[in-house]
Amino acid sequence: MWTKNERCKYAAINPKVQVIFVHTIVNAIFKYMLQVKNTKDLSNNTFGVFSHIKAHYGCSKIAKNGSLHIHTLLWFNDYLDPNTLVKTLLDDGIFLTKYD
Repeated sequence: MWTKNERCKYAAINPKVQVIFVHTIVNAIFKYMLQVKNTKDLSNNTFGVFSHIKAHYGCSKIAKNGSLHIHTLLWFNDYLDPNTLVKTLLDDGIFLTKYD
């Protein structure tokens, strides 16, 4: 197993390997956990770990140490829309103050 310094050095020498690794992991998560077979057409996807995915958005980012990672936002068919979710949380007393 490589140390953190060795991983950082190798990633700096060959950043393409880092991109391929992240791409492979993200594709596996979408394909097997979330059951997304086609990211362009989400209407034919099956039920994943959480629910049917209605939409998704993600972006990749390089951290200060040079490691590549992603931020992803998922919308599910069977869950509340954001406005209803906030109203429900306010009504249940989960939020102590109202956020506008």
